[in-house]
Amino acid sequence: MKCPNCGKETDENMPYCRFCGAKQAKGEKPRPHERSWGEHSLKWVLPVLLVVLVAVFCGVYVWLNWTIQQSMYDQKAGINWFETVFYHNYTFIIAAVFALFTLNPLPGQSDIYGIYESFRWMRRVTWGASEGPSPAFSRRNRRIVWGLWQVLKWGAAFLVIVSLNGIPFIGRVTPIFYMAAVGVGSWNLVPRILVLPAEPASASELISLMPTMEVQYRLVYLVSSAILAVIVVRLAAKMVKHFVKQDTNVWARDLFVILTCVVAAVVLGAPYWTMDVTTLFDYVICLVLLVAFSVMSLFFQFVGVDKNFSFAERRRTILMAITIAIIGVLIVNVGIIAGFRLNWDNNWVQYEWTPLTQKQIDVTRWSAGIEDIQRHSLSDIPTGNATKILSLVR
Repeated sequence: MKCPNCGKETDENMPYCRFCGAKQAKGEKPRPHERSWGEHSLKWVLPVLLVVLVAVFCGVYVWLNWTIQQSMYDQKAGINWFETVFYHNYTFIIAAVFALFTLNPLPGQSDIYGIYESFRWMRRVTWGASEGPSPAFSRRNRRIVWGLWQVLKWGAAFLVIVSLNGIPFIGRVTPIFYMAAVGVGSWNLVPRILVLPAEPASASELISLMPTMEVQYRLVYLVSSAILAVIVVRLAAKMVKHFVKQDTNVWARDLFVILTCVVAAVVLGAPYWTMDVTTLFDYVICLVLLVAFSVMSLFFQFVGVDKNFSFAERRRTILMAITIAIIGVLIVNVGIIAGFRLNWDNNWVQYEWTPLTQKQIDVTRWSAGIEDIQRHSLSDIPTGNATKILSLVR
């Protein structure tokens, strides 16, 4: 029989629909919790009105504060406070774009609600719990609620990003974007920075790459990390739903895609690592894990979705050989790193001073603006007048 709430085929012997949880009893008058969405809307009027009043009060307060700041800085220093603080409106443009990441690309779908429904379904199936169904929503009302939820998420994300001038837990984006817009750094040097862990730069080259590292590549890293973080959060929600309700291995695919995104973010951040003699081998380990997790994601997507799948002898041999090769590469690189660490104190100059510390000193002198200071020995100080000698030392 079809469920009167969601319209899907369900078991007529079950008191509740196994998809939406609506009660299937016939011939009964609707109970209060089974009434339509319109009958329940009145109880939301007061909270919504309160939220609107708070939003209006906060908006007026912010507008007055900004107006006072703009007028004061303009009259006393001739500075456009609004353009300066908000980076010529780039703050709002970037916030509007990044807030779009919070929207669900599938109309009418909600990952959070999917998790909630999955646990309700598991509770009914596993423990036989009895609970009242949710209020009935028509297709039109579902779309309206979904649209309002997306607008609410976008607005909240927009306000947070504007207040931080960046993305929570990732970093400030607007100042970096503005520096890239005005021409700091060079996009042509981004590929060179990407391979720094495999081919370290000299101190002079590292200094020349520094503006691009902190502007263009930093922008690429932050944007990529934000996209990967959104994918991880959405897939984690889907993985819970697939693990609870699906009778296949789709959850394993979700897990390996999540691991792939995490390792990809680590690889993108590799140019900012402290680069000693072991950095190359750490980088190789991350690349091997990235390839391994990507292959496993594709495997569970196209081959191993069904729990009852079987391998032919040839495929089993190929898969085993690839697995052994990956494990072998990981073990070799871990062993090399362990060998370096065991002899670190005896070879500190070759392992850390030359590839890391000396470059840090040079970059620090450049950033402090003291790389052009001339240095002389005490023997270069002329003898004679003590006052003249003291001025030369200073």
